[in-house]
Amino acid sequence: MKFTEYIWNLYKHSEKGKTELLMFGMENIENLSLKFEFELMVEFLDENDKLEKFYPYKELFEELENGKINDFNDAKNLFNEIAISPIVEEEQVKYNWFFNFIGAFSTALYHRFPNYFLPYYFTKDNYSDFLILCENFGITLPPNPNRNSQEQRAWFYFEICETLHMFRIRHNIPAAEFPAFLYCFGIESLEKIEETELPKPSRVYFLGAGAGFAQEKDNPDFEFLDNSSNQSTNTWGAGGLKIKKGDLVLMYCLSPRKYIHSIWRAIDDSFIDPFSHYYYGVKVGFPQKIKHITFQELKDNPIFRGNSTVRANMQGLNGKPLTTVEFSELLKMIEIKGQSINDLPKLPVYERGFDKIENERDVEIQLIEPLLKDLNFNENDWIRQLPIRMGRQTKYYPDYAILASSSKGKEKAKIILEAKYSVSSDKQLEEAFLQARSYGLRLRSEKIILADRDFVWVYEKQNGDFEFNPVLKLHWNELINSDNLYRLKLKL
Repeated sequence: MKFTEYIWNLYKHSEKGKTELLMFGMENIENLSLKFEFELMVEFLDENDKLEKFYPYKELFEELENGKINDFNDAKNLFNEIAISPIVEEEQVKYNWFFNFIGAFSTALYHRFPNYFLPYYFTKDNYSDFLILCENFGITLPPNPNRNSQEQRAWFYFEICETLHMFRIRHNIPAAEFPAFLYCFGIESLEKIEETELPKPSRVYFLGAGAGFAQEKDNPDFEFLDNSSNQSTNTWGAGGLKIKKGDLVLMYCLSPRKYIHSIWRAIDDSFIDPFSHYYYGVKVGFPQKIKHITFQELKDNPIFRGNSTVRANMQGLNGKPLTTVEFSELLKMIEIKGQSINDLPKLPVYERGFDKIENERDVEIQLIEPLLKDLNFNENDWIRQLPIRMGRQTKYYPDYAILASSSKGKEKAKIILEAKYSVSSDKQLEEAFLQARSYGLRLRSEKIILADRDFVWVYEKQNGDFEFNPVLKLHWNELINSDNLYRLKLKL
């Protein structure tokens, strides 16, 4: 929702708002650490195996007692001294101490210098909520840091503080109230998604649970999975940015369990979380527990034994895909074990109408428009017969301008799609391509698609132009298979 002073004042003057505005003061540090799950005291063994205690909030808060900051340049210099310099000097290449204690450190910085720093609690299950919150309120975050640069990843916290404080100042929100804006008012403004609102899944992916814990009883991942309900959500290391909203996720428990535990849905697209150990994350929910399918059963199965992740003994499994055939086989394995698969999530089966296609408009209505919807476009995402002027007087009308702007004189479209009844020769294909190419160049498009009653061709712009060489060609029958539909999605 768009931020307005009116709705913010309604919140501030509500009983709930009055309570939450007072929540973030230094006198409430104990309650903050419990609510936002950051540690105020950490025990560790030193190099002589002597038990030591570390107080991340208290020690930094006391260290900053005599600090003075007059502007963001001073704040940057201070942050460089306390956070960046140790990383550079120690040549940190692994997940740094700063990220482990970011909740405590950032709270100490905020309590000393509230006009320049912010408590940072968007970790674990809610970083994707932070991204949505920023999008909703028109906050443009700085570019994501390099995954392999601990220095850049630490600086990202400071850049977020700068960005959010600029938003705060622009909307006249006092520094003392801003944490409540973020963590109470802002988070509660997000709409809760229902499973029925998710797009159709395009693919199935493995995610791993339980890494780094030798004893099963000490494993928080296993405890979470075993106690999960249909309302449970969590953010998991995604292994990359391939997983999209609605996709299916197989949660595989690593050693000592070694089995597939449950099937989940991706609630949002996978994303980059610069402060996470895994860097890539995906929020999952709506779990369905299944009869456990063990690694040995996968390894012995004639379909799964060829899967690259299974052949690698499930090493690096996060974000690794399954084919439609493999997922169908998994459902059969579950059913053989006596569990009904009727209520388990499945990949959709796509249907194409081929019977009564007698002209170009039939191609559009029966094939192209259903395909666009299967690709998760809605009717507001395309303009049919967009009028564009090419030359002094002549108007032309591309069949479909997808993700387009129709502002007069500034028309553009990310994708152009041209429909034909039948393309029966290379010459006809080239003529159709040249027509679509002219529209694509005029509208600064990135892709052009040709489609007739038999095939779909996709062309990409390279070096500023389109070449008569499709990057993908699929028969409509092939697009019944969700794996091929996913290939098309990737190209678009």
